[in-house]
Amino acid sequence: GTDAGTWEWNVQTGDTIFNERWAEFIGYSVDELSPTSIDTWMEFAHPDDLEKCKQELDRHFRGETHLYECEHRMKHKDGSWIWLLDRGKIVSWTDDGKPLWMFGTHQDITKRKQAEIKRAESEKKYRQLFENMTNGLTLHEMIYNGEGEPVDYRFLDINPAFEKLTRLSASNLIGNTVKEVLPETEQYWIDNYGKVATTGESISFEKYAK
Repeated sequence: GTDAGTWEWNVQTGDTIFNERWAEFIGYSVDELSPTSIDTWMEFAHPDDLEKCKQELDRHFRGETHLYECEHRMKHKDGSWIWLLDRGKIVSWTDDGKPLWMFGTHQDITKRKQAEIKRAESEKKYRQLFENMTNGLTLHEMIYNGEGEPVDYRFLDINPAFEKLTRLSASNLIGNTVKEVLPETEQYWIDNYGKVATTGESISFEKYAK
């Protein structure tokens, strides 16, 4: 009903039971994978993710976490890699206090991870452009009074070119408002930036800046 792959693992023997959905995630049937054990999972798991999963399992075994949880990749039958959210919990212990049976699920999160990777790559490209462009660039947060009129703006980010052009440092600007760091700033800067923020329309203007 949850469309999740399920697994049951005897931590002491390595015996593991997977349902059909678990196998379908990587393009197989359970019969094709039988006989199954923890080695079955390790065979298909991405080698770069195994250590991360082991660390999370060890934390759960030590009682540091209520659940084991790890995002990792597994190799599909067609050669591609899919992302899975792996969750589980110890459900029984041996008489001498060692983890015995652990039950858990796999959920396919490939689309979400691909979107995250794409977004991270886009942000990296934006940051590279932001840092290396020759034009000064700033990101502002507008501040309005009770009547909705722009009265100030806060520096959220500036690029190195802006520092070079103005001789102002990012450490002194970011997080502060223009009136705090440049109290003599003329109102037309605030009005123009406020117009852009409220209308969403770009403008171009030439003004003197001390």
